[in-house]
Amino acid sequence: MQDKHSKLLTLWSMKGKRSAATAAGFSLGALATSAAQVLAPNSLQFNEHEFQRSPKEAQDAAREAAKLVKPGDLVFITTSGLVYSVGRYLTENAYDHVVVVLDERTVLHVGMPSVKLMPLERLLLPQRQPVVLRVPMPEAELQLFLRCARQLIGCKYDVARAYQLMLRLVLKRLTGSTPLPRLPLDVKTNAWICSDSIMMLHRIQRSLNQGEARDRSRFVTLTIAVLLRGLTNGLYLGCILAARTTSPDIFTLGSASMTDFQRIRRIQPDIISRVPLPVVNYTLAPRNRSWRAFVPEAVRFVQSVQDGTLKWPLLAPEIFPKVHEFAASMPPASWPVKRKIQALGYVIVLLLMLRRGLTVKRVLLRAVEVLMLRYVAHHVMLHLQSSPAFGAAKL
Repeated sequence: MQDKHSKLLTLWSMKGKRSAATAAGFSLGALATSAAQVLAPNSLQFNEHEFQRSPKEAQDAAREAAKLVKPGDLVFITTSGLVYSVGRYLTENAYDHVVVVLDERTVLHVGMPSVKLMPLERLLLPQRQPVVLRVPMPEAELQLFLRCARQLIGCKYDVARAYQLMLRLVLKRLTGSTPLPRLPLDVKTNAWICSDSIMMLHRIQRSLNQGEARDRSRFVTLTIAVLLRGLTNGLYLGCILAARTTSPDIFTLGSASMTDFQRIRRIQPDIISRVPLPVVNYTLAPRNRSWRAFVPEAVRFVQSVQDGTLKWPLLAPEIFPKVHEFAASMPPASWPVKRKIQALGYVIVLLLMLRRGLTVKRVLLRAVEVLMLRYVAHHVMLHLQSSPAFGAAKL
């Protein structure tokens, strides 16, 4: 049985490497990287010497916190900066990233451009406001879980899925629901986002441990069912109980958010426990900065837009093809999509300066409602035009 597990894990790893090697043409990851370097310089993919450049007090605190962390733990963090702060606010997520602890020194980082290892102490720096959660597992299951996690190293980060999940979370916050369909789990590309990868790892670990994955096709079938069937028995029960009182994003949107882990922990605290870190150096909940602290960063962002040095991945047609098509059809038709987005950005900045966000929220809410109404009306007309009764009435 152990040999079968090894073969399955090897096939999975080879699949990820082949998909990464055959990527050609438009590089969405490279575009997102160039944008992130301008908008979010504090992201984990940059500033590799962050730990060495941090104050000695922060380094000592991270080293002490690392002694309390065990392999298999989940570390949730926040990233400083305007873009990540706005993203957490719009999606109602207290954290923007999660990693898996592999050993006493390294973690599994599922981020752009691909999955790789990172030092544990860097993730535990106090400025990232880390929170450590632990899922109790027997030793044999834990080791299998860690083996599965290491097979993700080298796989691509699913940039498009990350932005599509963010769009659905924003619509859910503004309107209470989203007209967009559930996100499917596409195993052909073998590209992941951090929250989905952790959900998947728990499910695959349990399937391999029970001997369910007897061949490659069965393994892929189990992988596809991850977001639909849940995790280990305890976490799956937590998702079901959370669904009765709340609306977990893994069920409603097809992809897991950071808030889903908090929902499970509130409903079933014995399934996911919190590892206490020293309160002298760490916060119990992330602190929100004043909007005035982001003014210099916003000014630099506007300057980069005016200079034409910013390449924003959301403008790529591969991210939101229908949204891109709709934006291209909006008047004035002579304007390119990039110019229309720039004009919209200037309007939003002006509204923020006038009413500190209240007017922006109202305008965006009305705009979303109009777009949803137009979308529904368009499909109703297409349905009527395709019906025989409509053709007879037209004659």
